[in-house]
Amino acid sequence: MIKAKNIHLGFTSKTSSTILLENVSFDLSEGMLYSILGSNGKGKTTLMKALTAFHKPMKGEVLLQNKNINSYSYQGLSRLISVVFTEKTQVEYMSVFEMVSLGRAPYTGFYGSLNNTDLRVISNSMNLCGVSHLKQRNIATLSDGEYQKTLIAKALAQETPIIFMDEPANYLDAAGRITLMKLLRNLVRNEKKTIVLSMHEIDLAIKYSDKILMFIGNKKLKIGMPEDLILNGSINGLFASQGLVFNIHEGIFHDEKEEKVQVKIEAPEIFKIWILNALKRYEIFSSNSAQNISISMNKNLFVYHENKEIMGEFESIETLINHMLKNISYK
Repeated sequence: MIKAKNIHLGFTSKTSSTILLENVSFDLSEGMLYSILGSNGKGKTTLMKALTAFHKPMKGEVLLQNKNINSYSYQGLSRLISVVFTEKTQVEYMSVFEMVSLGRAPYTGFYGSLNNTDLRVISNSMNLCGVSHLKQRNIATLSDGEYQKTLIAKALAQETPIIFMDEPANYLDAAGRITLMKLLRNLVRNEKKTIVLSMHEIDLAIKYSDKILMFIGNKKLKIGMPEDLILNGSINGLFASQGLVFNIHEGIFHDEKEEKVQVKIEAPEIFKIWILNALKRYEIFSSNSAQNISISMNKNLFVYHENKEIMGEFESIETLINHMLKNISYK
């Protein structure tokens, strides 16, 4: 649906130029969820703007349905692409229904009158996003999650095959983020929408995206299915300049110079993971004396050993760690 052909993205002034991407090509296909990942300042927002005709590439072109995106009229483009931004609209006395109705602007003519078709589309959009019960609510009274769903309903009411969202998980709590991503996946699967997100939430991008567009330095993008990017090591390029590497087992980034845990742990895998997490946080693993220490489990108790001798049993990781901090010379 969208093709980027040898695009160069950046900014120029009378005295200087900044290049963010150089000679990059890729395709965005129908019925897919894409996430754009990159550290701050790499060009995520600029790429989003180039793909939605808000920013013209310095070189190359972006094609929408095999036509240069910058050649579309405003109305023509608004029937193909909708864009959702995270900032709240500072409008008083606008209801959820009225906000969602704005999505019909490309179809309602000069006076903005809604016909039966428009009303049906608006109703269906609110139902899909779960905001029908809020239709009379003032948007100023909505929670962040409710407001985000309202914006998505507005984008659906626009009836475009492609939706772009700039950092949609901002301002949402953990539950709200997961709810949002499940909604977007349902729209991709059931409505065959193409959805493109710029994100900072790497865990959500990995779990819910069909493909990730990842800024990897050298003014290039790496594109692929999340699992492939992880297994082939490409994801390490995401924060390589900041000394971070991706832990393939834990699914998170950590400091490349992080020292190896010296404490031996014999416990079920799930307990081992969280004991290690606590040890790393307090840097107990960096102590030479820790090489003679081991931790095991006896039923629900954490057993602390020094030189293979049991020195104590603890009911929680907190009490275990507190004991270790008092008895080990770390750092």
